[in-house]
Amino acid sequence: MLLNLHANGSPQGANAVKSIAAVLIDPDVLLTDCLRPMLSGNSGVTISHSAESMEHGLTLIRQLRPQVVILDSRMFEEGFRALCDELSVRLDQTKLGVFADQMSDSRREHAIASHVRGLFSKRCTREDLATGISQIASGSYYVAPNLMERVDWDGPATRPRFPMQNRIQALTDRQLQVLMHLAEGSTVREIAGKTNLSEKAIESHKFRIMSRLGIKNRVQLSRWAIREGLISA
Repeated sequence: MLLNLHANGSPQGANAVKSIAAVLIDPDVLLTDCLRPMLSGNSGVTISHSAESMEHGLTLIRQLRPQVVILDSRMFEEGFRALCDELSVRLDQTKLGVFADQMSDSRREHAIASHVRGLFSKRCTREDLATGISQIASGSYYVAPNLMERVDWDGPATRPRFPMQNRIQALTDRQLQVLMHLAEGSTVREIAGKTNLSEKAIESHKFRIMSRLGIKNRVQLSRWAIREGLISA
């Protein structure tokens, strides 16, 4: 989904709240129709346009020169180059956000490194969306509340960091292999047979993996591995 937000200055003076008119672009018309009244009900935020494709979204961007653009994660990954080419001369005034629910830590890290200012969630409340829109429009960063557990963030003025991604990069190739077997549901004995290691060695790897990733059980480990794209759901 691409959420395109165009901010207009209020006539009431420099200290007045800016009015933000949003353009929703998403192939899921039902989702778009649901978000429209949700955002429009918030003071200072209205939905002005909608579209169902990235191509139409880019057309709206050219026409409106928006202050904020928020994309669905799939659209970000598929249309990032075209979007950045379009915004390359205006990145200082056009702020990017992504609905990052389905993104792995590595993809979120890539997004933040690629001019994205906000990590939004489709589970955000109306108030969360309004807060995030205001923060990234002002040039700050934003992370949705339900995404905070996987991000180190000291507040709007600082860039989000991804300790989980840094931790996985610190795993050895053998530990990563054991991790994937554990996440797929293999027992310690089965993993020992597959890797030609002792069960004691597998238990040791398991302890180090869990400790390094800050994961407490195999259910959490499986969910994390699926989200990171290490195993299939």
